Amino acid sequence: STVGRLSGQASAAHDDRGNQTWVPPTPAYWPQVVGEQATRPVTITHGVQEYTENYQTVGGAQNAQIMNVDLADPNVHFGMVEAGNKLVDPSDETISSMANRTGAVAGVNSDFFAINATGQPDGMLVRDGVLEASPVASWPYDLEVLNTGQVEMATETFSGTVDDTTTGAANPLAALNRIDQNNLTAVTPYLGAVTVGASTIVN
Repeated sequence: STVGRLSGQASAAHDDRGNQTWVPPTPAYWPQVVGEQATRPVTITHGVQEYTENYQTVGGAQNAQIMNVDLADPNVHFGMVEAGNKLVDPSDETISSMANRTGAVAGVNSDFFAINATGQPDGMLVRDGVLEASPVASWPYDLEVLNTGQVEMATETFSGTVDDTTTGAANPLAALNRIDQNNLTAVTPYLGAVTVGASTIVN
């Protein structure tokens, strides 16, 4: 849920009778919001604006950095980059570092990942139309930015087979570039430096 924004002061809310309560609306599952502030939007480049929202709640302060991106603007190119350019990167490269080395004007963390561990994203990863990491049943939901500039939420599944060149048998493939799977998994150099199990096919 979102709430109204006023620069530099709390906004007035109204009850169901139209009376001002002087307490901002509280998003679902949040502690009671008692005040809110927002900075004025700053243009980073044509088609991209950024601002900060601060909510004072009975449980403490909540801060959010908001970026408005017009994906239909021809000045905007939307892309993705992995920490260390690999799926497994225990160094947990920062967003600002990834943005700086790729020449991006802004960056957003786009997935949960194994922080302070392998750095591997929890979700599926597709770059320039190429599947780099398959989804898993425990994390099937993805935010997708299409070539048309449209953004959608989707649930993805993965299935595949691998042909045994010795016996000619087709074996089910459980995953691509995932070290959190126990069954037959295919890996590519994009996975990164990691020890792989016996049921792994190296491509």
